[in-house]
Amino acid sequence: MYHELVCYDRTALDEEVRTDMFAAVKYEFNSIAVLPCYLQVAKESIVEGMDISAVIDFPYGVSDMPIRSHAIISAIRKGSTIIDLVVNNVYFINKKYDKFYDDIESASVICKENRVLLRAILEYRLFEYSDIVKMGNGLREVNIEYIIPSTNSQLDVWDDNLAISIELTEKAKTKVITNGNIWKKEQYQSIKKSGVFGVRLSGSAIENIK
Repeated sequence: MYHELVCYDRTALDEEVRTDMFAAVKYEFNSIAVLPCYLQVAKESIVEGMDISAVIDFPYGVSDMPIRSHAIISAIRKGSTIIDLVVNNVYFINKKYDKFYDDIESASVICKENRVLLRAILEYRLFEYSDIVKMGNGLREVNIEYIIPSTNSQLDVWDDNLAISIELTEKAKTKVITNGNIWKKEQYQSIKKSGVFGVRLSGSAIENIK
């Protein structure tokens, strides 16, 4: 299973981020996911072979594409090897599907040119399951292989997040990194048995689980 550390705490001290990074290195995580402002700290702390993901347009994903494009380029220049783009849910809710996917494809072009991976972050609690699966299928059709179900900026629980992760895995054939509020070993073991591609953990949960 793919393991990723996430640090989206806007109040975290640099030293706290470093502590989380060291835990991820200790347990041989595949990648770390940070706010762009922590990219430099993350870059100093990881080991060879680990990826650094920067989240773009967090948490709402409603900025115009030129702003998002600039943020993507800036994150890549600072060392990000993965871009996590918060999708524009407003377009999807209003059935402006062309704009929704054009936005994703514009980001995809930048990432391909710079040889970095683009992943999509959704906000599954805004939608019915059927709409989320529809979105997942559409994202796969524009070559987005990896999906993270939630920004974690809204109330979320690990089993609801896992349930939609399984739906996306089975019905949209995407690689999903489940990222609910996972903090118990039993929860982690259930996720490992679920068949989803990966799991995101916060630094405070790693020692409890691993």
